[in-house]
Amino acid sequence: MEYTDEPQTEKPPKRRCKNCDGKLSRSGEFCPHCGQKDFDGRVRMRDLLTKFFTNLTHLDGKFVKMCWHLLIPAKVTIEYFQGRIKRYPHPVQFFFIVMFFFLLTFSGKFNGARMESTNGNFNLKVGGEDTTMNKELARVLSEKGLMDVLYEYELTKKYTSTIDSLPKAWQTPEVRLAVDSIVKKVDGPLIQAARYLLQMGAPTKASTGQDSIYLSLLLTGLKVSTKDLVELTPDSIINRYQITSWEEKIMLRQGIKSLQDPKSLVSRYVGSFAWTILVLITLMSFLLYLMYWKSNRLYVEHFIFTMHQQSGAFMLLTLLFAFNDYILEVEWLGLPVIGWIGVSLLLAMKRFYRQSWPWTVLKWLMFCALYLFLMVVVFIATLLVVIVLF
Repeated sequence: MEYTDEPQTEKPPKRRCKNCDGKLSRSGEFCPHCGQKDFDGRVRMRDLLTKFFTNLTHLDGKFVKMCWHLLIPAKVTIEYFQGRIKRYPHPVQFFFIVMFFFLLTFSGKFNGARMESTNGNFNLKVGGEDTTMNKELARVLSEKGLMDVLYEYELTKKYTSTIDSLPKAWQTPEVRLAVDSIVKKVDGPLIQAARYLLQMGAPTKASTGQDSIYLSLLLTGLKVSTKDLVELTPDSIINRYQITSWEEKIMLRQGIKSLQDPKSLVSRYVGSFAWTILVLITLMSFLLYLMYWKSNRLYVEHFIFTMHQQSGAFMLLTLLFAFNDYILEVEWLGLPVIGWIGVSLLLAMKRFYRQSWPWTVLKWLMFCALYLFLMVVVFIATLLVVIVLF
């Protein structure tokens, strides 16, 4: 064996990906396993900004392309199942992005959520203006809220009733006039707002003669005096009015909460609206699966078709709300938009499923009718869940 004095060179350590620990080639810059670029562990600001703007413009390009192509019935769905998946954002991701902007514009319609009274029965109102109420009363109700107005109303009733506890010599018309003047000066708008809400003169008084409001409890209802409403807790009201069933107890508690903060109730339902529509898409996709079961299509094909159609509809409605709110309010503009949503669905079903026109029209009519029916059912179910959890 021969020995040499020449030093032996050590082989350089094998390069590994810092993300997945996979082996890297000697000359390659990217990991063949996860695709991450090899780097020395230091992130430069230039690299960070370059990566950000690359991803941003890439997403924007896909997003704009999908928005434009959704206006062409079934184009995005057909291309998706032809293998052109990378051209567009993920269907579920795009749906939630569009839903976010839709709820952002749609929630503005509920900024004026309030409780209104009709013959003593209080209902939640989320739009429009009450033309029977002057601007001063509207301002008071907007600033104070229903429960604060009723509380101040009951408080002023206590002030005026204290005259009866004064000595007889002090119970003069002048004293009563002075107290009434002070109350009217301090809480005059609140008293007017409360009287407007309670519809004084209408049948809104309980048998005790006290002012009362009517709370709906499933198929029944209960009149609660405003005095009890502002002074007692929900549990005390339940005991005082001898409510025994757990369903009515829940409805009473939630009814009182809705009187105290109607905007939060509306906000919670608007926040759950995306999941409501997602449930509806799931059900309607199953309906399409039954309608076209002979086509041997997978359920996911009907699901993506329905999701694309729903995303396109919400995209148009978002543009409609934004146009009416920020550019020019055109009352009749919603009719052609809704009409095109329906016609676009018909054309999309014809192009995607490729059946004859008579069968397509028949199934389109069935789809629209069941869609409206299921929307009402899911709406009510979701509303009950929100009320119970509110």
